[in-house]
Amino acid sequence: MLCATPMKTLCAGLDVHSPAVWLRTEYARNAGLAWAHDISSAPTTAAPPGCDLDGGPEPMLPARIAIDPRESLDSYLERIALVNDLTTRNLVRMLKEDRDGSSPSTAFMLVRPSDDLVGRITSLTGLSAAAVENSTLMRYDGGTPLTLDGFDPLDRASYRAIVCQGWFPRHGTQLCPLCLSHDGIWQLSWKLPVSTVCPDHGVYLVAECSSCGNRFRTRHYSPLRPLIDEHQPCGNPLGFSAACRHSILREKPTPASGGAMQTATRVTAAIQGEETSVLNAVLAPPAYLAEVRNLTTLLLHLASRARAQESVDWAGELQAEAAGRTTELRGPRWGIQPPTSAVVRGQALAEADGILASPEIADAVARLAEWFDLISDVPEGPRGWIVNRTAPSPVLGRLVMQVLSARRHVGLQIDHHDALTNLPLSAIPQLLDEHTYRRHFGGMLTTQESTGRLYASLCIARAQRPGSTWSAAAASISLDPDIGRRTARAASTRLTASPREIADAANMAAKELSHRRDYRALERQVIKLANTPDTWFADWARSASPRRRAVALPYAVTWMWCEAAQGVLDTSPAWPPPVTRQSKAAYRVFRDTLPEELVRALGELANKCSN
Repeated sequence: MLCATPMKTLCAGLDVHSPAVWLRTEYARNAGLAWAHDISSAPTTAAPPGCDLDGGPEPMLPARIAIDPRESLDSYLERIALVNDLTTRNLVRMLKEDRDGSSPSTAFMLVRPSDDLVGRITSLTGLSAAAVENSTLMRYDGGTPLTLDGFDPLDRASYRAIVCQGWFPRHGTQLCPLCLSHDGIWQLSWKLPVSTVCPDHGVYLVAECSSCGNRFRTRHYSPLRPLIDEHQPCGNPLGFSAACRHSILREKPTPASGGAMQTATRVTAAIQGEETSVLNAVLAPPAYLAEVRNLTTLLLHLASRARAQESVDWAGELQAEAAGRTTELRGPRWGIQPPTSAVVRGQALAEADGILASPEIADAVARLAEWFDLISDVPEGPRGWIVNRTAPSPVLGRLVMQVLSARRHVGLQIDHHDALTNLPLSAIPQLLDEHTYRRHFGGMLTTQESTGRLYASLCIARAQRPGSTWSAAAASISLDPDIGRRTARAASTRLTASPREIADAANMAAKELSHRRDYRALERQVIKLANTPDTWFADWARSASPRRRAVALPYAVTWMWCEAAQGVLDTSPAWPPPVTRQSKAAYRVFRDTLPEELVRALGELANKCSN
């Protein structure tokens, strides 16, 4: 922790006529500090040799400290003011004092300080100009991750150009209260939006003061806090001459997820100049940081969709902030200003980096495809929606193209396949029978056979309504529309055949389906039997030896649903969804050990509707 030390203590035992004490006293008198009279009650004396305040460069402060390599410039200036018993207001006044018609501004001190301001800081503190600049955002210039090209601290209009590059640090900073309580150093990296966790303590950074509700160090007129002591007060302005006195050390950070910690390690390494592995390739630091930022921006826009709360844990908090940033003209611009919460940003960055770190591009495409389900119904189509919400970059562009191609090419081939057989929708089962599937689709998909059979049926169903969607195809065979989207997504990333070959296989399989068989009627019959077991189950259970027990009822219904009606196991009317793994495993044992006479009896029960 920092501990304010009185100036009288710092000067104890020193000769009041020495250059150091004389400088200290003159600074105090010039600044109007009360403790000046505590050091020496004597009248103003002549300056010792080499300490003329009226000419030449600004003399150094008597007490000087080293800057921490991680430290931001405002943190260092506060600490050096503290050890010299100066208020931050008076230190800023020294830096901005008008000399020979020159009065440097501190407005962009933490971005790129002017040469005049750098000179005054070096004169006062003894730091080198390089050390001063390295404690500002100039450290991250060159795309790691910022670009300060074209910015002139003397031209306020040039600031807007660098802010519009996206994810530029806002006014103020985040922090780790555990780090501050340990050494009192405000780290420069905390200002970066891509910084979301503290690697030393395994927690997310805290973005806002829990008392005043503003970002830390959000000041309008001075880059330094007006209050400095061992309690680390927030110092944000609350009104006229009032500042937030809430102790930052009392903030409670949230433990970070493993994914966020791994991403932080990769991001930090890139900022420090290390190359990063992305989809079996190696990217230079600026390229990787741009890719992870652009993909994160896309995921943030996707998670802002209403349905995202069903599958994305952090979508609720993101959407709450999005509501506050939505106007009549536009929604939140996540590509310009990411979410305030380090927790939300950290989890979004972790998801994006997890996609980029996939061992194979097929895995990355499959993972990103799950997100694209959230925009399957946008009026302008997924491609136009994405283009309007994220910046183009090579890796992201390739991923988006592959996801969209996999999702659309089979559908387009089916929509424009003139030879596809015309069938009544009732003649299409939810699952194509396994023999027909193996004969025409064998080796074309690397998914589980049940998923492939469902996808084959969806292809045939979609062909009956050219220009429709996978959701509409699912609904046409009595399935939840979402099953259509998810199945098409899962199958499209595991195709080993061309879209044309899939469309041809669907046509050949459709020719083997009977126009007279009504699978919707079969489904209704099985549902009826599931609701009236007292009319058939006892007789069926006694028809074989040994007699079947009552626990066999849901499995008997599911057999009729899956084998006779060729329905999807998860939608069996025998049990409420979701179906557990244990239930599925038990059903498969029942199916594989069912005697032939009981199989024949269940088939007759299910097919009564067609008699």
